[in-house]
Amino acid sequence: MLQRKCAHKAEAALLIDFLLNDPDAAKILGQVRGLPSNTRNLAALAPALTGGDKAVYQFLTSIQSKLSPSPAPPPSGSDEDKLDFTSIYQDIIFGKKSLKSAVSDMWDKFHTTVPGG
Repeated sequence: MLQRKCAHKAEAALLIDFLLNDPDAAKILGQVRGLPSNTRNLAALAPALTGGDKAVYQFLTSIQSKLSPSPAPPPSGSDEDKLDFTSIYQDIIFGKKSLKSAVSDMWDKFHTTVPGG
């Protein structure tokens, strides 16, 4: 929700992209915040890892072939639908709306918040 109010959305996206994906950022940050989630950056840092970080890296690489790809992120707006669903559910259980009316409202809301919904 905060992203709507951000005056510098593009700059914020660039910063996040840099922190997560740029090899130079990975070198600067090292393992201060844990091992990088970006596998290319993790592989680049691997030769310098020691102690527990090295053990975790070795474990991750040993199970890599058994892991499935990460799921796709939920569609934009889907987090709003969860909040709307809760509100509409409460309207139903407290008798403020009929089930039919609530379903109609939820369906209309879904089509306005989720692109291609």
